[in-house]
Amino acid sequence: MPEHVAQPEIPNIFTVDLEEWFCFRDRGIPNYRDWERHESRVEIGTRTILKILAEHRIEATFFVLGWVAQRHPDLIREVAEAGHEIATHGYSHAMLTQMTPDQFRRDLERALKATERAAGTTIEGFRAPRFSVIRDTLWSIDILREMGIRYDSSVFPYAGHPDYGIVDAPLDIHSHDNGIIEIPMSCAVVAGRRIPCGGGGYFRIMPYFMTRRLIDACHRDGRGVMFYIHPWELDPRQPRIASGRMDRFRHYQNLESVERKITMLLRDFRFTSIRGSLQQRLPPSAPPAIVLEKRPEQLRLPVGYLAFRRVLEILLIVSTLPITLAICAITAAAIAIGSPGPVLFRQNRKGKGGEIFRIIKFRSMYVGDDSGALPTAHADPRVTPFGHFIRRRRIDELPQLWNILKGDMSLIGPRPEPFPLAVRYEQSYPLYALRYMVRPGLTGWAQVTQGHTAELDEIGIKLKHDFHYIINISPRLDLLIVLKTVGALLTGFGGR
Repeated sequence: MPEHVAQPEIPNIFTVDLEEWFCFRDRGIPNYRDWERHESRVEIGTRTILKILAEHRIEATFFVLGWVAQRHPDLIREVAEAGHEIATHGYSHAMLTQMTPDQFRRDLERALKATERAAGTTIEGFRAPRFSVIRDTLWSIDILREMGIRYDSSVFPYAGHPDYGIVDAPLDIHSHDNGIIEIPMSCAVVAGRRIPCGGGGYFRIMPYFMTRRLIDACHRDGRGVMFYIHPWELDPRQPRIASGRMDRFRHYQNLESVERKITMLLRDFRFTSIRGSLQQRLPPSAPPAIVLEKRPEQLRLPVGYLAFRRVLEILLIVSTLPITLAICAITAAAIAIGSPGPVLFRQNRKGKGGEIFRIIKFRSMYVGDDSGALPTAHADPRVTPFGHFIRRRRIDELPQLWNILKGDMSLIGPRPEPFPLAVRYEQSYPLYALRYMVRPGLTGWAQVTQGHTAELDEIGIKLKHDFHYIINISPRLDLLIVLKTVGALLTGFGGR
């Protein structure tokens, strides 16, 4: 191979799988419920990585294990405040091949909740433990989209490992059929064979000059390199757990040289985070600016009135329950007759404080066409004939009365957006999170004033209405919304 030549026009990606030294099934501790009895050392390696990155002024992406985020929130906040991107590595470090789709969904939801709370930011990216998005677990990609994830970095386009790999997967960044962006692990192509060169054990065990030349080979093919490392790989004094000879070699070989080799790597090549790389590829459009009637720090909610209104809502729902149940029974029967599939539709939404909850609605779309990542358009072909009717009359929202009784929602407030759309709007509008000051509502000022919206420029107008309501919450404004809602029910205003 020719000598190394720096190619600054090709950015590489630096990532960290932020987990403990004992988070491996082949180290004799297979169940994460046993982890509590072992010494935590994650801060040692993580702070070493932070120091190296700061010295080289590099932004990285940290795939944080939810279990670690829950126990070390200050460390995760420190990483985020240093300017690095926070993504998720799941919660329990279980391989996808060991989970059902429902188990994976619960694990990911738990991880997102713990990590977003610790970091104070929205999570866009996911990396499966041990790169376990393989051909048999590609069902996970649809769950990632459902949970609001924008990109995945789990596919290893390689056939030489028993636990992971999709041998014919694309080597460069690409998109799955459902729009999830895939940033695969890196392999150089040498003499027609794919050779991993992106970090971890490959980086530790391989002499640095070989890593450097393999990265050069990727660059000659026009591809940047996805590099990954673990905090435990920069902690040579970590406890050794008795295991087989091959496991000891894979996990402990050359731990003493990793810090020096990373320093050489950052000297020779340019790196950024996944966020930074995607921004270079997909520059975002600037949304319209929003001007508030008050500065955010001046907002004061009428706590007493909101508590009183909460009691009234519960009394109203309970007192009208016979009528509501009758309407719901007729609607459920019509849906069951009209199109095959479940009667109810459940979807993740963001509520007060940014907490994720499952909203319940009557299904109004054909099964398989109810993606929350796509806004509903006028005359949307995904909506069933009966679905158009119940949407215009807002009957599809009736099951959300249960969400109100549970405390997820209120009768009046900003409408909760599907999780993927909320993530998109948060990225475009820094003030969007102010909507989470109050419980989302079954109806609201934006709905009765503007109707249904989904496009980015329309959302800016909708946010102005939502902020107007939050700033001016009062019995008078709530009464006006109720009267306008009755009018919308009679006319079908704003329904799609």
